[in-house]
Amino acid sequence: MNVNLNALRQEIAQHVTSRGMVAFESDLRSVETHQAVYWNLDREPDYKRFVAAAEASGARLVTIFSRDLHADLLESLQERVEDLPIEPAERRSLERRVRELRAYEGFTGHIELSFDLAGRDYIFDLRAEWYDEIEELMDEMAAAADQSEDDDDDDASGEPMTPYFSRN
Repeated sequence: MNVNLNALRQEIAQHVTSRGMVAFESDLRSVETHQAVYWNLDREPDYKRFVAAAEASGARLVTIFSRDLHADLLESLQERVEDLPIEPAERRSLERRVRELRAYEGFTGHIELSFDLAGRDYIFDLRAEWYDEIEELMDEMAAAADQSEDDDDDDASGEPMTPYFSRN
């Protein structure tokens, strides 16, 4: 997959308007909606088919969202790694992965197209592989932080504390 989706994002916007529809610059919709139907990118990766489906359904507005990788996100990831209570080898591994992501700074890594029909959001969600790496990193960091908090919740005996207690 293309590592920089910016040219594709511009191509998509031009295609949408060439079909007589409005390309509306939006925020990410997929996290806000409960009635979402996602396009199957594995079976049909061509955005033109998605736009054709929107057009055939009578949609006049296609929302376009894109996200670029900015230095502030990378700095935030680096700070989170430094703050994690993890083993040195694990820290070095996470730091290396963050450094490798710097090669994509300024690149577009996520494009989402969507249209609404009968109360449902139809969504075309395309991500570069390196963008998925960012999400995996954040999940791993959150899990490490949660593990640390769980360890802090253990009582002095080393046994995990539970909400159950005995009255014996």
